[in-house]
Amino acid sequence: MNITQAEVDRLNSIEGRVRGTVFQTDAAYIKGIKGEGGLSLVEQKIQEWGCAISYSSIKASDWFPVGCRALSILSAQEVFSWDEEDVRKMGYAAPAHSFVVKMLMKYFLSIQQTYKQSAQYWPAHYTIGKLETPEFNEKEQYMIIRLKDFSVHPVLCAYFKGYFLRLTEIASPYQDLRVEERSCAFQDGKDHEFFLRWEK
Repeated sequence: MNITQAEVDRLNSIEGRVRGTVFQTDAAYIKGIKGEGGLSLVEQKIQEWGCAISYSSIKASDWFPVGCRALSILSAQEVFSWDEEDVRKMGYAAPAHSFVVKMLMKYFLSIQQTYKQSAQYWPAHYTIGKLETPEFNEKEQYMIIRLKDFSVHPVLCAYFKGYFLRLTEIASPYQDLRVEERSCAFQDGKDHEFFLRWEK
């Protein structure tokens, strides 16, 4: 894909901040599959797009413009000609590198506890948006994750599909987990709503 300068400018103008840990996670994944050379190409591209990101020097607790969060993924997508499935795989791999996920797993032992408490950890990553956990249905074997007031870029939809799927796998004993985005702020919905189903 080729992102336009107008879209780059829009992303760079979005108010809101994101923790440096998300870029550390991106860097770990890219370096793992594309090496240092691949990571350097992505860093060059994101800097061309106006984000002062140096993956090797980022601190997890530092705050960065939220538009750079999308541009980091879009940089990798453009450099490596990734499709939506590649971005989903990137999101799927992310929980292994997230300090927030490690905190969740330390304090909440069941999937029900993790689900109920996960919303309060969103502000540890982002200053915009709100994560909600409106329904966990043990009998019907599904749960819903809702992300409100978060219209950054559609590339994050694919990323979050992988991320939420892997997080649920880590926290649960369930088998054959599947995820779909049933509502999207960039299509026909005002919120992003991710529907996860499983087999016991």
